[in-house]
Amino acid sequence: MAYTFQQVGQLFSVIILIELVIVYYGLERLIGRLKLNSGKIEDLLLLHVFKKIVGFVSENDVVQQSLLGAISGLSDRELLNYLRDKVGEMKGQLTDINDSIQKYESVKRFISRILSLSVQVRVMAVISLVGISLTFFLTRELLLVVLGVTYGIELVALYYSFFSIFLYYKILRNYSDVLKSIESL
Repeated sequence: MAYTFQQVGQLFSVIILIELVIVYYGLERLIGRLKLNSGKIEDLLLLHVFKKIVGFVSENDVVQQSLLGAISGLSDRELLNYLRDKVGEMKGQLTDINDSIQKYESVKRFISRILSLSVQVRVMAVISLVGISLTFFLTRELLLVVLGVTYGIELVALYYSFFSIFLYYKILRNYSDVLKSIESL
């Protein structure tokens, strides 16, 4: 039995849709875990930022003794030399604080992005299902157009799904790095 080009196209589109639904199901399971743990993850990252700030404050005598107390009685040249030395020492600590704040902000952004992409993938899967259903009732020319649009939507939805899964694992990597850092206290 010979199959027509349209039948092969419809079959291919159905196969892609099945793959999309399977990947979406996996993504929804990850999102379920993420929704349960997102507050915990954000709290841990915020605690990490606080730990870095407390470490910075406790290790620097400029901050502890206040700037005015540290520089009283110094000439202008001595003051500049003192501040140059201290700024050089504090640079690494300030970079660590900046990195931990960036991790916190990026995780918040990633969580929001994953949830948004999940909704978009669900909508695209429904649109693809409707598009495939329509192909059984359309003329040959319209069928090819609808199949082409459906392929495009399915491929974009697959991309969004895999991108969301990648972001999820990036969040987990940041979480485990911060957890190791906090456990070292």
